[in-house]
Amino acid sequence: MVNRSDMVDPPYQDYVSGGFAYSFCQAYNAKSLNGRKPETWADFWDVSKFPGKRAWPKFYLGTAEPPLMADRVAKDKMYPLDLDRAFAKMSELRRNMLFYESYAQAEQMLESGAVELALIPNGRVYDLQQRGAPIEMIWNDAVLLPWEGPVVPKGAPHADAMFALMSVMADPRNQAKMAKATGYAPTVSKAYDFIDDATAENLANSPEHKRNALTVDAAALARQNAAYSAGYTKWLGKA
Repeated sequence: MVNRSDMVDPPYQDYVSGGFAYSFCQAYNAKSLNGRKPETWADFWDVSKFPGKRAWPKFYLGTAEPPLMADRVAKDKMYPLDLDRAFAKMSELRRNMLFYESYAQAEQMLESGAVELALIPNGRVYDLQQRGAPIEMIWNDAVLLPWEGPVVPKGAPHADAMFALMSVMADPRNQAKMAKATGYAPTVSKAYDFIDDATAENLANSPEHKRNALTVDAAALARQNAAYSAGYTKWLGKA
C-alpha cells in the first residue's frame, strides 16, 4: 500500500505519490540591478525600466503563462492557454533573451551576471541563495506546478520495490527533509508539521505563496500539450 499524497489533485491520488511541487518564478541578480526590484511579469518585459538580458528556457513547460500575465491575462482566464498570444508576447522580448539548455546553466547565467533576470524554478534560486549568491526571487504571480511524482510503467519487473520507495518518499518527515534540502515543496500536507518557518518561506505551496501564485490546471495543460510543445519548438526555430 503506497502512502497517499493528499496535496495531489483528488482525481490523480490513485496514480501519483511521493513527488514534490515547485514554481516557475522570475529571479534577478540584485547586484546587477543596483537596488531596483521587479514586481510583476510586466516588469520582466520592461527593458526600459529593467535593462539587460533575460535567461529563458529552450524547453516549453512554464513559458506560456508568464508572457500572458505580462499581457494582462487574468489568472482565472488563463486556461486554455492562448498560445498564439503567448508566442507573440515572447517575441517582443526575444532580442533580450539568452536561451539556456538546463536549469544549472540558468543558475550560472544569473550568478555570473550574464543575465539580469531569469525565468527559473524556485528550487534553483534556493540553491543559489544557499551558496550566498546575490539572487532574489519574486513570488508574485509565480507559476505553481502543484504536484509531480515518479512513474511506474505498466509491467515494470520490480514494481513492488518502486511502490515501496514511493511510500518512503511520501512519508511526511522525509518530505520535510527534502523540502529543507532542496527548496521544493511537499505533496503531503502533514509534512508541514515538520517544516520550520524559515524553510516554509522558500516553498511554492506554502499558504502565502500559493495565494499569490497562478496554479497550473494540469488537465487543461495536458489537452494542449502537443500543440504547446510543437508551437514552442517552431517559435524557437525562428530567426
